[in-house]
Amino acid sequence: VLLDTPLMEALSAAAMSRMSDFRSQNLSNTVWALAACCFCDVPLINAISAQSMPMISDFDPQAFANTAWAVAKLEVIDLPLMNSISSASLSIMNDFRTQNLSNLVWAFATIYLIDDQLCHSIAASAIKILSQADAQGLSNTAWAFARLECRHEPLMEAISAASIAKIPDFSGQNLANTAWACATLELILRPLMNAVA
Repeated sequence: VLLDTPLMEALSAAAMSRMSDFRSQNLSNTVWALAACCFCDVPLINAISAQSMPMISDFDPQAFANTAWAVAKLEVIDLPLMNSISSASLSIMNDFRTQNLSNLVWAFATIYLIDDQLCHSIAASAIKILSQADAQGLSNTAWAFARLECRHEPLMEAISAASIAKIPDFSGQNLANTAWACATLELILRPLMNAVA
């Protein structure tokens, strides 16, 4: 990413001055953009977090996933925000798309924040829609559950079934993450391992 630091600093300053006007989508889009540009402005992230907390119930699945992903990518450990995202997202988990689910669990795994209730809710929702996931979403979800030490066999079997048809689309990293997840969780998913081989 080609980063224009003066521009990012100017945008950050403008966002800080208008933070009270930001709604949920503005907050999640801003923190996502910071992470996508690898621009870690901790005061701005803290302000986004503080503004997000009272309106967390207004977040939609993409806002939850983007915010959690950004905080994890920028390695800003904000436990109150992540715990709020977890709690508030549970009631709308069935509205999440596969990428939202994958990004959300990836974020929690990246900062190694274990939340069993969230993991089981993500698993239950993901199983229903995994056929829609792409290779990266499947492998990231498998990796995240293994990193969080959440051995959810029905989910891993569903990931296996969905992955077999998409093996030609898997990158080397996708293959490695999926195989690592199966090994870490001590799951022998023969059809998937045969497809990977």
